Amino acid sequence: DFAARNGLDAGSVAALREAPPHVQAKVMDDGPVTGRNPNAILMSRIRKFSAAALSFEDLGAQLDAFCVENGLDEDMAHNLRSQLDEVQLAVLAKGKLTGRDPAAVL
Repeated sequence: DFAARNGLDAGSVAALREAPPHVQAKVMDDGPVTGRNPNAILMSRIRKFSAAALSFEDLGAQLDAFCVENGLDEDMAHNLRSQLDEVQLAVLAKGKLTGRDPAAVL
């Protein structure tokens, strides 16, 4: 299977399985995962194809979900929504905010 052939760890496999089917297909269609860190490369592919799947039509709903998922307060959510659409899409493509201070990470 794709994970075994590419030496992927359990976390990367889980991320791939959680991705929408069209993103999974594009990630695997991109060919073997080669390089020094196949897990990082796989995660990069997932982000890239997930971002491509986002559309400007869905942007408002995607932003709402992102704000809830990351516990953004009203000011942070407003700041994100005031950015250019391309910036908003780039933030969404990065995925869940990590760290102790979501405002600083955002």
